Amino acid sequence: MASLPNRTGSSKIRPMSRTHHEQVDAVNGDDIPGLPERTARRRGGPRRRRAPVLPDPDHWAAWAAYAGARHGVADLSRLAGQPAVHPLKWAVPDAYADQPAPRLLKRLTRLAHRRQRLPVSSTARRLTDWLAAAHSTRPDAVRALEALAWSHLLPQLATVVTSDQWQQLWSALHALADEGAGIGLTDEPLTHQLLTGELPLTLAWLFPDLPRSRGLVRAAVRALSRGVAELLDGDGLPHAAHWGAFLSLAACWTRCVLLSQSAGWTCFDAEARVQYDGLALQLVRALRPDGTLSLSRGLSGDWSPDLVRVLMALQPDRVLRTLARRVLPGGSATPVPRRSRKWPAPSVYSEEAGACVMRAHWSRKSPQFTCLFDGDRLCGELGTDGRVLWSGDMTPQVLIDGQRLELQSAWTELCWFTDEDVDYLELEADLSHGWQLQRQMLLARQDHVFVVADAVLGPRAASVRYDARFPLAEDVRFEPLAETREGVLRNSRALCTVLPLALPEWRAGAGAGDLRTDAHHLQLTMEEHTPRFYAPLWFDLAPHRVAERRTWRQLTVAEAMQVRSRDVAVAYRVQVGAAQWLLYRSLAARRSRSVLGQNLSAEFVAARFEQDGTLDQWIEIES
Repeated sequence: MASLPNRTGSSKIRPMSRTHHEQVDAVNGDDIPGLPERTARRRGGPRRRRAPVLPDPDHWAAWAAYAGARHGVADLSRLAGQPAVHPLKWAVPDAYADQPAPRLLKRLTRLAHRRQRLPVSSTARRLTDWLAAAHSTRPDAVRALEALAWSHLLPQLATVVTSDQWQQLWSALHALADEGAGIGLTDEPLTHQLLTGELPLTLAWLFPDLPRSRGLVRAAVRALSRGVAELLDGDGLPHAAHWGAFLSLAACWTRCVLLSQSAGWTCFDAEARVQYDGLALQLVRALRPDGTLSLSRGLSGDWSPDLVRVLMALQPDRVLRTLARRVLPGGSATPVPRRSRKWPAPSVYSEEAGACVMRAHWSRKSPQFTCLFDGDRLCGELGTDGRVLWSGDMTPQVLIDGQRLELQSAWTELCWFTDEDVDYLELEADLSHGWQLQRQMLLARQDHVFVVADAVLGPRAASVRYDARFPLAEDVRFEPLAETREGVLRNSRALCTVLPLALPEWRAGAGAGDLRTDAHHLQLTMEEHTPRFYAPLWFDLAPHRVAERRTWRQLTVAEAMQVRSRDVAVAYRVQVGAAQWLLYRSLAARRSRSVLGQNLSAEFVAARFEQDGTLDQWIEIES
């Protein structure tokens, strides 16, 4: 597996400066840095070679000579520091492997990368076939990448194909750029950005002396700036609906930055430029220890070390490059000091994006949880010690009197909290027939404990069946214990223990429910006649604690010297070795109640017992 080098390996890649010159707002004016003058050269500036006018066939010989001379311009691979993989193949879309296009794109990028001479007959044939398909099919992201590959070969093609073929390609590329404006940005974000942003910018970069180049750059800047503004949350985090295209969009925007930097332009307005800088930090947070994108399974989320290397080299912040080396493959595995003020927080949450990444610390072995919620979709991924435990849809199913409840609203945030002890996110959604579902997700950063819990709240007592499923990673299996209801998630070794706190510890005890696997899903089921109930699942993410003795108990909750039932409030004590924790949740109206001699008036409390018996609270939610 390729790794992330400590050095960029190329002097051509330089951090993007923050000068006023590069912060020009290029959307509403003509003063885009580096654009050629419409007529005369600037006073004291270099003399430009005037390009012949297209598409007049009488000028083809002159144009072919001019275009062939452009063969010496720095190509995309050189701008990226001669990466092992051509930049056009960074984070290709998932559909790339399902189409015949990859063979063509592979050949074109190899020719461009190795500077080989184009074969005349086969190139002309392939170009004819591609032009026919371009006119008859609706463009998608793979087709857009093909168009970019042909664009970068335009100078070489001028001496290989006929005038008619070259000009047909030229016209087809411009038509695709225009057609991209009709593609919905939020419907097909990658296709839109490739066609309306990167494609016109590439054409202008290849032939900057053409009068139309100014218009191409202005259109590209508008499209790219709009894309960054609408697809990211303001701090560089993509919206949950576009999470799968995170790396692919980063690749597109990074190629545009390389082209603009080479030409002396700026491809973003000032606001978009800030978001692009923030994207690099968010990407480091969101990648798994093996470099792949969390909650991804396709090609678009694969580890792309060349992309990350170039993206980090463009950042002016040295701290970010240090973090990338510590978190991603190939660098130092030493965790960043937790209390250092120099480092950004390892966790992030954005209500606007509907995305959350919880990390215990900056390290490849750090426990990591990613959550995405968009409309009625709720996805999550949990990993520890460099391994993914489960990943995918984690929306629970609730049946009332045998009838399945449906989500009636989008997931919305109830609470987000983070400090040096804990990351906590609580979401809520309305169910049919007046029921409500509240999902809690908590990562204890120093104790390496993760809790996912659902509170089901209803208007009346009913027969409730609850089913929560978590898709296990391909190489992970669940091994239940014979006498108790907990189990171990493991591959070749034990990774973590899982405790269903709402169920009795011993299988011999009464309890309608179980923790097991079904179709390679970790499944927690519970049945109860109640108006409200609470289903917490405890993941101990410290591998060294797997072999230690553990137990849990449901505790008595008292109010006004009366024991309260499970539909009013619940509390649990968890013990692993010498460590003990407390989990408390109020399901009815909040009141002052006592648990183990502790007076609690909050709605939710998670805490650790100190050796003297006092509580060190991770978090307390009052309402």
